[in-house]
Amino acid sequence: MLGKGDGVMVAGDVRTLARQYCADGVRVLHREYALSHFTSVALWLPEAIAWLGARFGGTPAPSRL
Repeated sequence: MLGKGDGVMVAGDVRTLARQYCADGVRVLHREYALSHFTSVALWLPEAIAWLGARFGGTPAPSRL
């Protein structure tokens, strides 16, 4: 196992999935936060809401990160 995870997700499993997606040609932005699954919400939620809002608003996902 490559990481203990946060009680909900196993970090190593998530990294492996991200690597598999990349190997399959899918562009992936993967971030890990050194907090629990629930206490990290304040870090990722605003960005996730903005990203989803842009996709539903018709703006294509960026081609470069």
